[in-house]
Amino acid sequence: MARATIPIHHLGALVLAVWAGGAAAVCPAATVPARPPTVNPGSDPAAKPFKPGNQDITIPQAGKGRDCRLYVPASAVGKAKIPLVIVLHGGGGWGSQIEGMSRMDPVADANGFIVAYPNGTKGMLGYTWNGGDCCGVAMNKGTDDITFISSLIDRLVADYGVDPARVYATGISNGAIMSHRLACDLSDKIAAIAPIAGAIMVDCKPARPVPVIFFHGTMDKGMPPAGGMNKRAGSRGPFPPLSKSIQTWLKLDRCPSEGKQSYRKGEVTCTTYGPCGDSAEVEYCKIDGGGHTWPGGKPDFERALGHTTQDISASAAMWEFFSRHSIK
Repeated sequence: MARATIPIHHLGALVLAVWAGGAAAVCPAATVPARPPTVNPGSDPAAKPFKPGNQDITIPQAGKGRDCRLYVPASAVGKAKIPLVIVLHGGGGWGSQIEGMSRMDPVADANGFIVAYPNGTKGMLGYTWNGGDCCGVAMNKGTDDITFISSLIDRLVADYGVDPARVYATGISNGAIMSHRLACDLSDKIAAIAPIAGAIMVDCKPARPVPVIFFHGTMDKGMPPAGGMNKRAGSRGPFPPLSKSIQTWLKLDRCPSEGKQSYRKGEVTCTTYGPCGDSAEVEYCKIDGGGHTWPGGKPDFERALGHTTQDISASAAMWEFFSRHSIK
């Protein structure tokens, strides 16, 4: 399968202290933008006055507002049943930060889907997600991020013409952990996920088989493939090994135990397991020598995060995967 390379970078829990010293000064204060105008939610999306480009929206939750940056490509304006990809920042990141680092917007331009970049729970150093047993302030406060993301999806279906059967989630590190939790706890709304360098940190009981594509570097010290403790991550305990998360989804999705190579280039080898229950599939892209980074990303802070492969674009590859799956 042909997969383009689109640069991106992520600063995850591994280097919160390093990243904060250099970037906290430029972290924008959280804002509560006005709700964009809409016309008769549920009507023809072509009649709605939303425009292409970035828009900031707020989702009410428990008497407060949760912020989210949107990217609406020109290729989606005026269309009905638009796919949605939710991109979740890592521990210490925020929405507009992961937008710039993930470079998902060009993939949206080429394929006509909306991208949502929500913010987690604000702490001293950026934002975190409550992925179960990780991470940080969001975990400690017991923040209800499932309800937040569910409400965000409802809003975008009503106001932006998003197709409720084609909503996907991805993220890196703490964001990947949260994407797993969304698939486990919100499988009626999440069609497929693409965790990058993140494990399952909840008791996972999805209502249906959920397609999953994993990306993970063999030299990831922030989320080691073998599992283990990372004191900077703010988790309740050690991370499980990557193999456990893969085996969990193979079992939940009722997949064959043997996979077939589906992609090979340089440092990257992808293996696909399927067909699984309800036409699901599980794919694992192993990045030989890869660090705690987004494949195809901008090679930045490599001394702390490790190597960033350019042999695959995770953003383009996951969309290729997502486009094959929807909620029946």
